[in-house]
Formats: sequence, C-alpha cells, structure tokens
Amino acid sequence: MFDYRSARRCRGISFIFLDRGKYKQAYICDGWWPIASPSREFPTAAYATQMLYLPAVLIGMTPVFAYITFSQDVLYPTYEYAPRISSLTAAGDQLLAGAMMKLIGMSVAITAFGVSFYRW
Repeated sequence: MFDYRSARRCRGISFIFLDRGKYKQAYICDGWWPIASPSREFPTAAYATQMLYLPAVLIGMTPVFAYITFSQDVLYPTYEYAPRISSLTAAGDQLLAGAMMKLIGMSVAITAFGVSFYRW
C-alpha cells in the first residue's frame, strides 16, 4: 500500500498517482525516486547506483537541452506572438531557458552526486 504520510513529507516533489484507491498505488517522483524516495515500497537506490544514475540522467537530458537551446524555430508559436514582458525575443528566451535548464540541472545533479559520494 502507498505510504501517504511519506508522500506528504515530500512537499517539494510532485507525484503522479495511478489508480487512486483501487489497486496497489505507484508513483513517479520526477525521476528522483532512486535518490530521494520517502517510501518503503520504493526505497532509494544504493549510493553507488545513485552515482551511476545521476550522470546517466545528465547524459540522457542532453538531447532535450540541445534541441531547446539550438532550435532555429520557436518551439511554441503561441509564445512567439504573445506580448513581451522583457527585452528578450521569444527565440532568445528559449535559448536562455535551455541554457538555464542544463546549468541548473547539472549543478543540482553534481550536488546530489557529491552527497551520495560522501554518504557512500
């Protein structure tokens, strides 16, 4: 059975609940469940596995980053026609968002890697 108390403690992470109330419930914790799972049913992975998982996630997200950052077209045409609230164009904003996605994601993953290494 799904541990709701653990789910409530994990406030900063979004959960997707499947088959609520009828079957054994599963959740996906934004790809971070091997690192920070609050549940006994889906425990965290071993520290060595976490240290292999984090670089794999970074490598796996690189095509998404590259597509968003280096795309010649604006990915959301509706956004292109929306009024600007800053001096950035829609393409410039998309470039900035892709770069921020990679840099912030990488810094969080490197921090989590360091924590896993220290605990190991």
